[in-house]
Amino acid sequence: MPSRPAALEVVSGARVLKFKQEGEAVIKEKRIKISHGLMALLTVLLLLCSCSVEPPELRIPWQTGEITVMEVSRDGELLFYDESRVEVDGSLLLFTSEYQFTDAPLMRRIYLDPETLLPRRSEITFTTAEGKKSALEVLYGEEEIKMSKKNGQKEEITTAPLPEPPYFDNEQLTLLVRTLPLEAGWKGKVRLFVPATAQTATINFEVVRREEVTVPAGMYDCYVVELMKLGQWAWVGVEPPCPLVKYVDESAGTISELVEYYPGGSE
Repeated sequence: MPSRPAALEVVSGARVLKFKQEGEAVIKEKRIKISHGLMALLTVLLLLCSCSVEPPELRIPWQTGEITVMEVSRDGELLFYDESRVEVDGSLLLFTSEYQFTDAPLMRRIYLDPETLLPRRSEITFTTAEGKKSALEVLYGEEEIKMSKKNGQKEEITTAPLPEPPYFDNEQLTLLVRTLPLEAGWKGKVRLFVPATAQTATINFEVVRREEVTVPAGMYDCYVVELMKLGQWAWVGVEPPCPLVKYVDESAGTISELVEYYPGGSE
């Protein structure tokens, strides 16, 4: 994994120091129960029709080494920072996301085909505020999906049929929305496999408007993408690299906003 760029380290260091001085102790005392915003999507997703999907033409707007830092809050109270990276691991694209400065850290790793973005493997590790660890590993084979769930010393292995392609892992949703051919009035749908429930569902997207939005990282011209019937919206930058600028999840009560962005690429 590449080291964090010095320019980003300076900015991030100042923010982290301020956060640790003013907020870390409060978060530890309150032992906030982290609600994974995308996990709140699962129950609602399964109510949607897993019908035929006309695949959208995806685009790849990012460069290798990209780093994005979002701050996630609820009711105006900071919960944690979510740092994500886009890297290369051998012949695969690696998307990682890590919850930082929280009593309940979470790490996601999703290994993807670099051209189609079809998932090959995903790993999620989670530690509760009480120190209990759990993990979920998903392997996408040629005919089936193998899932290994670990809670402490216990391990449970299950399988599920491979969905009709194209399909994507639920955990890559925030990366996937950036690759959609967004424009005024665009509508589309994709098929997601939800490892936590071993189910496949279809999610519908619609560009509802274009607007300028101000977040801690600055002002961005964005397409506002609604995840239909889910109470979720994504603000995606209009111009490449089309960063995820803001994400609202009404069901989880969370708002995520861009704090820092490093585009990656050649130095």
